Amino acid sequence: MAISDIHGRVAAVERLRALESNRFDAVVVAGDIGSEHAQAVMTVLATFECPVLYVYGNWDYDLPYDLDLGNRCRHLHHRGINIEGLFFTGFSGLPTHWGQNPIAAAIEAAVDDRHRIVLAQLNEAKASYEAAVARIEQEKAAQLDELASVTKNTKTKVYARRVEQIERNTAIALRREATHVDAVKGGKAYRAYLEDGGSAYASILESNRRELAAVVQELGPRRTIVVTHERLTHTTEDLYGVPLFLFGHRHGHEDKFWNGSRFVNVSALDQLVIVAPKTDDGSPNPRRQSWRTADIGSYVILETDGAGRVGIEPRLLWSMPEGWARLRMSAITPDRPPMLDQPDPPQPPLRMAKFPDKLHKMLEAGVDEKLIQTIFDALAEADDTGRRYTNIYLADEVRVLFSDYRAEADMQLRMFVERVGIESIAFERGSETWHERAVGHEDEPATEGR
Repeated sequence: MAISDIHGRVAAVERLRALESNRFDAVVVAGDIGSEHAQAVMTVLATFECPVLYVYGNWDYDLPYDLDLGNRCRHLHHRGINIEGLFFTGFSGLPTHWGQNPIAAAIEAAVDDRHRIVLAQLNEAKASYEAAVARIEQEKAAQLDELASVTKNTKTKVYARRVEQIERNTAIALRREATHVDAVKGGKAYRAYLEDGGSAYASILESNRRELAAVVQELGPRRTIVVTHERLTHTTEDLYGVPLFLFGHRHGHEDKFWNGSRFVNVSALDQLVIVAPKTDDGSPNPRRQSWRTADIGSYVILETDGAGRVGIEPRLLWSMPEGWARLRMSAITPDRPPMLDQPDPPQPPLRMAKFPDKLHKMLEAGVDEKLIQTIFDALAEADDTGRRYTNIYLADEVRVLFSDYRAEADMQLRMFVERVGIESIAFERGSETWHERAVGHEDEPATEGR
């Protein structure tokens, strides 16, 4: 089971605990546990009586990386955990907030050390300013007390003008004291510090990815699942061959295939929204008294069938009753409406994907990786439309690839079909359609000319 974006909402975790039984090999938390309630969240998750694998997100900036959250809890930051032959790894933090990420801390400390002189000057100017603010505010309070003591009627215009003058004088004095801080920040040395810090901050993600890639290579990418809080991009550059990436951060479940890998957004367990009953035309009722708070929190169940297929099943904490519509953010008021009475959620069937294990077989068989990549991208796209790998028409880039490879492509495709066992593959070249049947499938004759 995989979850993320809990945001310290223990009630959501308790609801999850009530819905699911102790049937998991592991619980994966893709960040945003919630700094203040992390221990309470993990205590509930540990009752599933399986390893709880987690990374930190931007809501976890106060949590130390060596924090002990319980015997079953395992921090995946740049380390691999073996669960039934699959390795889980990842890293904590993200550019939004790196928190106590060790690499980020080291890089930031190095920048501060290189610019320690100007930072010392800034700290001195800030300390002087804070002391001046305290003194000026104290003088202001004394002046107001003195004015009130000699004024018989504090509701007169004369009194109001004198108070306004004291306020103006105080503001002028504060601005004058702030010039010392502004002078340091406006200097070349501080601008150089900002430029150096910006460049260094951009390298934090690169450094964390580089260390993660080293861990993945050591574990073996084909049997490794990568967990981060924010989705990783350009993964073929340093994480090629990883079959599955789990992440959160941007709320809303997604399940996509890209360049031979599957990317699953498992967020968000904590997601409360404002809803309103629909009117006759289907729009939300504008009367605020009718609005309610709905819980649309979600999580994901992942299962493997022993043949390399991965099943992904998004689930809801609660169902949304018919006749209600979600309001746009601009319509939400500061005061949260009462909770909506919601029924238990349905449990949809798993959606299986074959390509990770079959990709491994093809690589082991020595099939050209570029050809494999292009074929499986097309297969993943076909799977999304429900064709399930049968009579698949490959995309335009495959046609181009086959026209480039010609004879070699014929051999590669034959190896692909014989070793992997997909029922039927078809690709178009010009006005002709070519078929190659898998060995042992004789219910449909091969197309003539092939």
